[in-house]
Amino acid sequence: MEPTLNFSNQSNARRAALRMIEKGKAPASEFEIKPDADGLYAIHWFDGKSTAAIETEIAAAADAADQRTPGETDPTVAPPAGEPADADPELAPIETPRLVAELERRGLRRVSARRALASAPAEPRRSKNADLDAAAARGLVPAKPDVTSHADHHYQKRFDRLAELAAVGDWDAVRAYECNGVNSYAKMVRQYRDRLLAAHAASTPAV
Repeated sequence: MEPTLNFSNQSNARRAALRMIEKGKAPASEFEIKPDADGLYAIHWFDGKSTAAIETEIAAAADAADQRTPGETDPTVAPPAGEPADADPELAPIETPRLVAELERRGLRRVSARRALASAPAEPRRSKNADLDAAAARGLVPAKPDVTSHADHHYQKRFDRLAELAAVGDWDAVRAYECNGVNSYAKMVRQYRDRLLAAHAASTPAV
């Protein structure tokens, strides 16, 4: 490492080094401040590329990763020390130990592709009604609902009637059965009727 510049105190030397790194004019990205024989302080730069060169290399590696076909990795890039050989292929082209260390030194935290995928929003779950509709479309006869609310127990007679009509094969009566209420049980009656008809249609051979 080559010393550059001399300063009267250590704080000034450190601030100057940080400004050079920030502006991309530093000969390397790592340094240490040491006193010399004259009682002044000098910046000793570690051998390595300048900040600007490192940033250029990171950008070039990222561009190469974008242009690489899905699933393709760079065989010349070894996994970082302590990293398993099957590290994320999305990050493999730029995850050399030196670049990772430089990014972490600047406070840019690395997030693996596996953790990013794990934190992604889960796909919305299918609703129970959608599952029942799909089952009826495959010819599965829906189970007759059981009304547990005492105040709405009179709707149980409607479910029972539809089940009876379906059991004897009176599909015209099932199709003509109406329930014009607007509450949730009235809606359930209409859904039960429609699912009975869907299951019957799916299980009836085409003529």
